[in-house]
Amino acid sequence: MTRLFSGNKNPGDHLWPVLLISGIALLFNLNGWGVTETSEARYAEIAYEMYQTGDYLHPRLLEIQHYHKPPLTYWITALSYHIFGPNAFAARFFQQFMILIQMVLVFHLTQMFTKNRRTAVSAALIYISLPAVLISARALTTDVFLNTFVLLSVFFWAKRRLSGQPVWLYLTYLSLALGFMTKGPVVFIIPAVTIPLLNHLMPSRQKGQGFHHIAGFLLFLTTGASWYLYLVGENPAFLDYFVIDHTINRFATNQFNRGEPFWFYFLLVPAMSFPWLLLSVWHSLFKKTSQWTHKRVLWLWIGIPLIFFSLSTSKLILYVLPIFPAIAIISAIVWTNLSAKIRKRWNIALSGYHTLIISSLLVAGFVPLADINYSSSMYVTLGIMSTVVVLQILRISRTRNTVWIAASFSLLLIIFSTYFLEANPLIGNDQRNVALLAKEKLSESGHIMVYDRRLPSVAFHAHHPIISINNGNEGLTRETIFEKSEKWKDSLIDINDDRLNEEAFFEGSVLLSRMEDASEPAFIRLASFFSDRQTVDGWMILSGVNQNNNHNK
Repeated sequence: MTRLFSGNKNPGDHLWPVLLISGIALLFNLNGWGVTETSEARYAEIAYEMYQTGDYLHPRLLEIQHYHKPPLTYWITALSYHIFGPNAFAARFFQQFMILIQMVLVFHLTQMFTKNRRTAVSAALIYISLPAVLISARALTTDVFLNTFVLLSVFFWAKRRLSGQPVWLYLTYLSLALGFMTKGPVVFIIPAVTIPLLNHLMPSRQKGQGFHHIAGFLLFLTTGASWYLYLVGENPAFLDYFVIDHTINRFATNQFNRGEPFWFYFLLVPAMSFPWLLLSVWHSLFKKTSQWTHKRVLWLWIGIPLIFFSLSTSKLILYVLPIFPAIAIISAIVWTNLSAKIRKRWNIALSGYHTLIISSLLVAGFVPLADINYSSSMYVTLGIMSTVVVLQILRISRTRNTVWIAASFSLLLIIFSTYFLEANPLIGNDQRNVALLAKEKLSESGHIMVYDRRLPSVAFHAHHPIISINNGNEGLTRETIFEKSEKWKDSLIDINDDRLNEEAFFEGSVLLSRMEDASEPAFIRLASFFSDRQTVDGWMILSGVNQNNNHNK
């Protein structure tokens, strides 16, 4: 740790202030809004059900087995629940910690490539300023954990090439194993590109490493494949499930309704790294370089996975999160080597970009159709952000502070986002208020029922199981092939189930529906059992079984 913070006394050469400020911003008001639908609520609830039941080998979502992802993210999140209690802060805590680790790794990889500490600090600052990284920090997701393990594998391999010490090789295999336990084979994509390139860039004279590779591979199998092998041992059908359904079909088909056109990432990645990728492409991509340089490694680190993921049918922005460290590193290298005149131009462009963001956020609060609520804390944060931009404009020629300003603006934007999500649960798809009111209306023997939706956020915040009433919503299609009993049918009920015709079934229960679903005849029939109704954040909450109900069975 001492070595990390040692060196030149100039603050611009130190990483620790960057980590400290970033950590404060990332953790600030982290419990201010509830877990959001759909992905974050799903991961948070699966981890909560593990925390409740003690079964860490068979992930369950709303009491039905759910094997879409390996369990490491759930394990880490469940550990956080044991430390902080099951709440939104705990669900997101270790994710923020992972982003800080990524910043440290970006710093060290940059220092390895450039031998320049100031450039390495700039890379860490640029990384935390990237819009994609900011998005990844706001909701629990497997991609942030995967990105950390991918970066660790690249860093440890580079350390092994420089030092020749076998310990770094074992740590590489361990990192790949942890990534494999996070999101499966996708962990190999970046290392498959970068490791051969690093071998050319960092020649090693070490020989006789075969034993260590065999031992490292055994470590990978023991750590990374053990859960898969255990499940396949329980039921051989898991082999086809993991290989066909969640590897081949996820890549080649739109089975999971995430299909996007080929060019999706070619537009989105520059937008999610603006303006740094554009700057790097403009000033370095077409310059002639020798075959094997750190820049060539970084461009291939960005380009090859970008093409690979573009060929995939299933696309989300965070799928390509592991290419953004390379964008930050090459941007810092390019920025360091630019002339003062060109830096000034980019500083002007960046200040204009920041001004546009602030203006858009201010205008959004006055657009009636947007229905956005603004709190005093949001205005205060926007005021501080505006002050940063004014200082940037007044000192437009002092470009040594540009990356600090970019990072500061982005961290303030993170703080603003916490207030925004807290004040606008409907926009953020946050049902915490709905869950708390439903729990308040619920009797000890009653159920929380949700009409035609899968709503793990309500189960998570109410700390109570929910029953989904299925009226044809595709999102309620569940994989029940690995269920060993019919018990799952108690938490997923078809609209034609006879139980829904019995008044006694609704006694002491609460029924939730999206407002847009409340006019459906099937829901109106169910609603006739209840006497009380309230609306919260776009949801109707029905309670109090109508004792004088004249419902026709």
